[in-house]
Amino acid sequence: MKWYLVKLIFSIEMDASATCPAQFDEQLRLVEEETHDLAILKARRLGKKLESRFHNSNNQLVSWVFVDVKEIILIDAIEDGVEIYSNTVEADDREGFINSVLLRSLHLSARTPVLF
Repeated sequence: MKWYLVKLIFSIEMDASATCPAQFDEQLRLVEEETHDLAILKARRLGKKLESRFHNSNNQLVSWVFVDVKEIILIDAIEDGVEIYSNTVEADDREGFINSVLLRSLHLSARTPVLF
């Protein structure tokens, strides 16, 4: 069996009375399967299983509708520190982006100090 990182995409849909931009949720999940094709099938079954409908705090019907698997990556080995996903980000404001990362890190570190 092999481990695969899959990205599931969900469309977040509101009832017709709601006026908001289109929203999508991207979820990274691990699946274990024998082959690439079987891992995609498993991920699709998982996505369908995770679909849901509920009323939000404004009593609007919200539906999370599974769109499909957007990415699948074979994980060669699961061990401490292994890279499982990488993404390159382009930003018009270099300093602004770095500051936003540092602020987020401070928030995380407030709960768990970083030891060097």
